[in-house]
Amino acid sequence: MTEIAASQDSPLSIRGGVPAWSARRNRETQRRLFGRIAEVSRRDPAEVAEALGVDETSLAAIVRGETDLSMTELRLLSIACDVVIDYRVTSTADDMDSHAQVLLRALKSEIEAERPWSGRSAPFAGMRWIKT
Repeated sequence: MTEIAASQDSPLSIRGGVPAWSARRNRETQRRLFGRIAEVSRRDPAEVAEALGVDETSLAAIVRGETDLSMTELRLLSIACDVVIDYRVTSTADDMDSHAQVLLRALKSEIEAERPWSGRSAPFAGMRWIKT
């Protein structure tokens, strides 16, 4: 279990820790979210900062995920950047399964790329197993 703390002004807290997978994946997803907002937005960072009433240094910290935002602040950021945020919620078990499938496909591709043979020309391709 990984301990997680909310900001001082947050009414929420997790007692007894949270599963490490959930905590790690949510941090990764948050980093990707803010990176994607910056990537998709066609607005100049100075314009976004001005619309939010912050300086560009503070905006950069927000986009790097270094600042905790409330849901309202996240909505304001998306409005200032002129982007739409689409949420997806999944169980930890389903996320772990999906992640494992991606890793297995990548491993399979890597293994197949290293083999000089494929399909029917592969060694032992025509061999049949004999039942005893």
